[in-house]
Amino acid sequence: KKETNDFIEVQVNYGNVKLYRDQITAINRSDSEQSAQIKQSWEESKAQTGNVSSGSKSNEVSVRKLGDHFLITTFLNGKAIGNLIMDTGASFVVLKSSVAQAAGLDYDKITDVVEMSVADGRRITAKLAVLDKIKVQGMEERKVEVAILPKDVTDPSMQDGLLGMTFLRRFRFQVDYQKSKLILERP
Repeated sequence: KKETNDFIEVQVNYGNVKLYRDQITAINRSDSEQSAQIKQSWEESKAQTGNVSSGSKSNEVSVRKLGDHFLITTFLNGKAIGNLIMDTGASFVVLKSSVAQAAGLDYDKITDVVEMSVADGRRITAKLAVLDKIKVQGMEERKVEVAILPKDVTDPSMQDGLLGMTFLRRFRFQVDYQKSKLILERP
């Protein structure tokens, strides 16, 4: 869509993504046939998930299974994409510091903190911030509290973080494990 010396902005299925050149390791351009296949795939995906606006009442969210967990692609502040594990036991949406940084939150400048337990039972102090918006396949919420993990807390099994209750409690939701779907419905 747009290229400069610093970044490339591309249109993807659910909006625009800005990729900074210093973070890109390779770019593969599709030929016209591959582009047509990608576009068809996106249209099929859009048809399956629905092209839902932020004011919509409900949406079926396609999720990926990761063991016994659901992995959900989440758009953060319109700047970053996070692959978050749905966790109804997490009080907050939890982000790794690198993901929070990509979403425009500066870990070092945030002063509010929250004490929390991580999966292995350790108590940690996380930074507490508010994301302007979180969007999950068309269902958008604004002003969502998030806990940002300290930079030294790394857990590969957590992916980019957890989609916890500061987002989920804003919906009635149910999980269809057989179809790998999360159904979000506004109360």
